[in-house]
Amino acid sequence: MPFEEAIKTPKDYIKKIIDTDIDRITDVKRDLNKDIKDKDSEDIDVKTNTEYLGDLSKLYLIENQLPFNSNIRSSMRIKQMKKRHFVDPSIATSILNMTVDMCINYLYSFGFFFETMVERDLRIYAEANDWNLFHYHDYDGNEFDDGDHAAFEIKLGANQIDEAAKKLVI
Repeated sequence: MPFEEAIKTPKDYIKKIIDTDIDRITDVKRDLNKDIKDKDSEDIDVKTNTEYLGDLSKLYLIENQLPFNSNIRSSMRIKQMKKRHFVDPSIATSILNMTVDMCINYLYSFGFFFETMVERDLRIYAEANDWNLFHYHDYDGNEFDDGDHAAFEIKLGANQIDEAAKKLVI
């Protein structure tokens, strides 16, 4: 499909989710636009936020990546929060109205979307082999994305290889 049409696909998908799908999976009539406009300058209510995240999970739009938890006694304190991802990074880039030029010009931000794509693909390969994909992040800033038998540090750009390698050594 031509590029101009391809970039409309995620936007149309998001509109359908907001206009139809969220209401279909819950007994509550949701109005995402109203909820955001009402709370634009303040935090969205925790209950409302939790309900929306639950709805997005039921629609298979987001996945929670569990944290790595070794069963070995260690003095290293490991963060135990789930890491939440859109199952398709194009959903997030579309919501943010990111263009190709923006992705190129803001590589730091695009790196997060790249990481999500790589983690999505690693999860697919891991699950096909009955493995699990976890994330690791300790309180010293060390992090790596841990498959069942291998550790990965995902970065966008060859200039980050040495720094990524340092984070794998803990």
